[in-house]
Amino acid sequence: MAKKSSFGTVPARTLPSDVRLSANQHLVWKQLKNANAPLSAYQILKKVNGKGISAPQQVYRALERLIEIGVVHRLESVSRYVACTQKAPHPYQDSLFAICNHCGRAFEFKAKKALKQIHNKAFEQDFTTGQDPY
Repeated sequence: MAKKSSFGTVPARTLPSDVRLSANQHLVWKQLKNANAPLSAYQILKKVNGKGISAPQQVYRALERLIEIGVVHRLESVSRYVACTQKAPHPYQDSLFAICNHCGRAFEFKAKKALKQIHNKAFEQDFTTGQDPY
């Protein structure tokens, strides 16, 4: 399912063909992939309760694995999780997120590209930034 945002329609990425998920991991992945906004672990639990997952720890274990393989990201600032929208699995540090204050949806940016744009705009204004994004 594609996620609608002010940035356009952004489909959650598909799982790499070599990745095998447990039943619980698959349930959690499916909820995040079809969500229109980032979900907390307890929101996920509520959606999958009775389908094989009945405790928060089961959700957290599934989330840990999905984060490890790079198809889910944890949004620290709002304590929620979101399915990755980039083409290839990657670590969380390679992404930046814009989170809407009104609807709660999140949009994933490639960090390197966004940081390069910020650096270039700062340079145009005679600002010196702490890091060179190149």
